[in-house]
Amino acid sequence: MKQNRIDQLLQRLLTNKLTSHQRDAVRYWLANSEETDEKDAALKQVWDNTPSTPKKSVEPSLLDTYAKIEQAENNVVKITLAKRLLRYAAIFLLPLVSAFSVWMIMDHRQSSTLDMLTCYVPNGERWTINLDDGTTVQLNGGTLFVYPKAFGKQERSVYLVGEANFSVANDAQRPFIVQAKSLAVQVLGTKFNVTSYPSDDRITVTLETGAVKVYEKNNPHSGQLMRPNEQVSYSQKDKNFTKATVDAASFASWTTGGLFFDHQTLHDILAALERSYGIHFAVDPTLKDTDQYTLRIKPNESIEDVLHILVQIAGNQMSYKRDGQLIRLYQKGKEVSQ
Repeated sequence: MKQNRIDQLLQRLLTNKLTSHQRDAVRYWLANSEETDEKDAALKQVWDNTPSTPKKSVEPSLLDTYAKIEQAENNVVKITLAKRLLRYAAIFLLPLVSAFSVWMIMDHRQSSTLDMLTCYVPNGERWTINLDDGTTVQLNGGTLFVYPKAFGKQERSVYLVGEANFSVANDAQRPFIVQAKSLAVQVLGTKFNVTSYPSDDRITVTLETGAVKVYEKNNPHSGQLMRPNEQVSYSQKDKNFTKATVDAASFASWTTGGLFFDHQTLHDILAALERSYGIHFAVDPTLKDTDQYTLRIKPNESIEDVLHILVQIAGNQMSYKRDGQLIRLYQKGKEVSQ
């Protein structure tokens, strides 16, 4: 009964069905230490069930939250307050940040007292960040990246939801660790690509130069050692690794405006195009999006040219209609569903 009451209370808060006095009371209750387990369960359920499209405006909101966290006077209070403030902030950032992203930040932020910064890259854009140690990170569209303003003395840890290409500065005394969902990628100095979007079951690491170790966070003594031009894919559902030899540079072509797909489904290709071009696809149910294709898109190719290529490789069995940033795909000869 108590859990149902908490669930209902959060839903009323999210749907603006509380008075201003009631909202203040709920906010205070969220920040205190009572019924912690029940609030954790209810918040996670809300996040898991909330579809959302992150926007660039989330960055100042999260940075403001971190600023409040840093005002705490001692580490014990800081860690506890960090967790509660991020839960509190998550309720009002739900339309802006994906549920998984907020949960990831909240889960890992409590274990660190470093000054953390957050960068979100909207669909259709690519950003480059230079980290404190000289590492360069290129971020693809739809990516959330959390990193310290200055690294500590023992390791260099960053958190990724989305896709990034890393050129890691060599530092034998401080390993560089990318935390991506349930996986960790550890290096000393190298160049590699990590793909870990919230909607994807698989986390993919592609190594260009150097050497890396990829392992499950709860099993750091196991995992996969990688050599250049190797790609490791990890299934969170099946808990298994697969390794293949690839042309690693091709999988990083997005950093220069191109795209490369190797036996990927139409569904995955469309998702990547949405992130690269800032558009949205509506696929008619009669169109099969599980067929696999291999194609290479040149840097800065227009979306119209890309759509023309897709139609060709689909055997001219597919058509499309464009209305601004919305593109509807359907079987050729059949009117698109509304």
